[in-house]
Amino acid sequence: MSREKALSNEIKKALPKGSFFQKIENRVASGFPDLFILLNGIPLFIELKAPIKGNRIKCEKSQIAWHLRYNACKGVSFFLLRVPLTSDLILFDGGIVARSIAQDCDFPKSATLCSRLSILETLTIATSHALRPFVVRP
Repeated sequence: MSREKALSNEIKKALPKGSFFQKIENRVASGFPDLFILLNGIPLFIELKAPIKGNRIKCEKSQIAWHLRYNACKGVSFFLLRVPLTSDLILFDGGIVARSIAQDCDFPKSATLCSRLSILETLTIATSHALRPFVVRP
């Protein structure tokens, strides 16, 4: 079983009852994130990543393009990375990551939302981040 599939299964098991989980296996529209989760009524589009040789993270151009388009429409998406040696989870803002990679840069540290938390804690932070565009400021 691939690392990404194992992480997907762990996420599904960790979700509270009443959550919606959909693993997306799309052969038609490449670039769409791996997971759609509805947690406490908040939609989360998550691209799962596992580092490859030399701790590099491989992103397809279609994945970057999807996150850029979604972010341009004020959508919030995420990259979720599982570190193989420590099993730590690192959650990244998908829009910031996509813009950085589109400019030939690495995953930016500034896109890191959290790390080393449980799956449910990490997803809860994702829901808080996803709500930020909707907060009305005086």
